[in-house]
Amino acid sequence: GVLLTSIALNEGQRVPWYKEVTELPDTTLERYLKLLKDAGLIEFKGEASQTGGYFLTEKMRTILR
Repeated sequence: GVLLTSIALNEGQRVPWYKEVTELPDTTLERYLKLLKDAGLIEFKGEASQTGGYFLTEKMRTILR
C-alpha cells in the first residue's frame, strides 16, 4: 500500500514524516506499521523513537527483487 511504498522509497524516516506524505490518520498509520512489522516486512532501527526510523527487512528486499 501507500505506506509500504513510502517506506521503500524513503527509508529511515519516522512516523510524523510518513503521516505527512501518506495523509493517513494516526490510528490507521499505527495499525499499518504494526501489521507490516508483524509480517516481517519492515523494522524499526534506532535507539529511540526520536532518533530511529523504519526500514525494509531483508525478507521484504528479497520479495522486491
